[in-house]
Amino acid sequence: QKEKIDESRKFSQRALKIDPYYAEAYQNLVSVLRMQGMENEAVKMLEKAFESNPTLKDTGIALNSYYARKGQPQELLTVYEKILSLNPGDPALLVNIGNVYLQLRNFAKASEKFDEVLRNSPSDVSALIGKAEVLFRQDKSKDALAVLQSALIIDPSNPSLHLGLGDYYLKAGDKGRAKEEYEQTLFLDANNDYAKRMLNTLR
Repeated sequence: QKEKIDESRKFSQRALKIDPYYAEAYQNLVSVLRMQGMENEAVKMLEKAFESNPTLKDTGIALNSYYARKGQPQELLTVYEKILSLNPGDPALLVNIGNVYLQLRNFAKASEKFDEVLRNSPSDVSALIGKAEVLFRQDKSKDALAVLQSALIIDPSNPSLHLGLGDYYLKAGDKGRAKEEYEQTLFLDANNDYAKRMLNTLR
């Protein structure tokens, strides 16, 4: 097994010397490094791959998966913005960028990204959830509730919507309705740790 891994690594390294933009070779080398427990080296390889060819969207997404796990929002933002420059108007990317701005507490920028999505697609539930979160954090709870309720009409089985409603009702002092929404969240997503924690605080 070790010999096969070493041979795969050497093959990828030779391929990259011939063609520095060879996406599959980068991906293979990253997989090999991770199998060898060399995650830092794998990340450096992903960064090098993305820097040499930002059109490798999958590489950027893989890199951001690492940044998200490590809690590095600024690095996340940099990669997302590069990908967006090559895929302007991509709603999923805009929502992801909006969510990173939320992490950074830049509510104006977050709202700008969610609004850009909603101008073209008013029923985009992910953008509506993001918009409601912005309003909630700006202490505009009633506006946040209106957005969540409109999203709920579109997608009533979305656990994130019920989670947001639970937070709203809890903040409003309505513990009974908050409990109902957290329970509905768990009914739709049994592994939602946040809803479990909130229900424990209400018992």
